[in-house]
Amino acid sequence: MTARVFSSIDPLPEFEPVGCFKDKISDRALPVNYASFRSLFDCHNINATIRQCALVAREIGYEYFAVQYHGECWSSFDAALTYGKHGVETNPNKCWANVGAGSTNYVYRFRQVSRFTVSLSQLTKKKKKKKKKKKKINLVRSKIGVWLFISCSESWNLIPY
Repeated sequence: MTARVFSSIDPLPEFEPVGCFKDKISDRALPVNYASFRSLFDCHNINATIRQCALVAREIGYEYFAVQYHGECWSSFDAALTYGKHGVETNPNKCWANVGAGSTNYVYRFRQVSRFTVSLSQLTKKKKKKKKKKKKINLVRSKIGVWLFISCSESWNLIPY
């Protein structure tokens, strides 16, 4: 897998760390290796690697993603159910600076955007008709035309002669 830098004009949704979890090569907790940025890994800018994994995960539509082995991005559509199947990794050397080592996933979750719901009754309610307010119009004559002031828009318009 070759490393490419991903960018987006859309703002990256916020994501939060879930934690450090064990993985097994023979039975992956997150079986899809959807990207690898190992060749671009910079230990002085680890967040860049995490953001790259997040960008690609978001584009694919994953809710959870993990960074493993200093730049490999892992996930699946059912990651919420499987990321912890091998248990929490308690060895601090296995998840350094929020990135997993070999056979260790540092898992992240995109924060959910709150959505509002509208009930069917709210959509079908008849709205009361509002009385229309009459516009107040002021006229001022000048040498080049009539200036018209409409108070509801609070603007003057010139009507030439």
